[in-house]
Amino acid sequence: MSQNNVKRNYFLTDGKLSQFIAKFYSVLERDLSDLIPYGMSQSKIDMLRAKCISFTKIDFDIYSIGVQMIATDNKNTLMTRLQESIRQMNWRAESKWGTDASEYQKLGAENISLQPEDSLLRISRNMYDLMTAYLPELSDFGLTETILEDFQNLTNEFEAAITAKNNAIVQRKADKKKRIQMGNELYRELAIYCDIGKKLYAKTNPAKYYNYVIYDKPSKGRIDVPID
Repeated sequence: MSQNNVKRNYFLTDGKLSQFIAKFYSVLERDLSDLIPYGMSQSKIDMLRAKCISFTKIDFDIYSIGVQMIATDNKNTLMTRLQESIRQMNWRAESKWGTDASEYQKLGAENISLQPEDSLLRISRNMYDLMTAYLPELSDFGLTETILEDFQNLTNEFEAAITAKNNAIVQRKADKKKRIQMGNELYRELAIYCDIGKKLYAKTNPAKYYNYVIYDKPSKGRIDVPID
């Protein structure tokens, strides 16, 4: 299996898993004297608590999706602004030389709304260099150094927005993988402790036995929080 396709080994949500464990500490500490012969210790309880705290600090996917959406929206907004700026540059060159002139053709900015973001960035860089060279000839069509500077700044912002969007996608995947891996580790440890408790109290203490039941049998997707 690919490292980027980690399988979740538990059915409950991450929030329910951390909620169960947060309540489970007190259960383990309450029954510690009974559990010691089976390998339980206060240090193991403390380690479980520390792992759970680290687990809850990983951004949930709903948050990562939000970050990715904000980055994508910002990139799209800048993309629309850059497309319009390129059209304005194109208009100046077309008005000066016409669409058949080599000066216009070098801009390579036809069908700008259909260009993917990487092509748009390349076209924008090329256009800035050419329009800077054409500045003396296009000044009578309103081209100025300030317009070119603003155009370059917009291009730089767009490039940064592409990077931010891509980074958000990568970070979301990394967070998801890390969250599943840590959740699997937590759940495995929790299941071991719960099995010990169930075997210990199955015939002697039904109330305590129930504290060690993670899933309700009728539905594997349901989890019951231990009762204090």
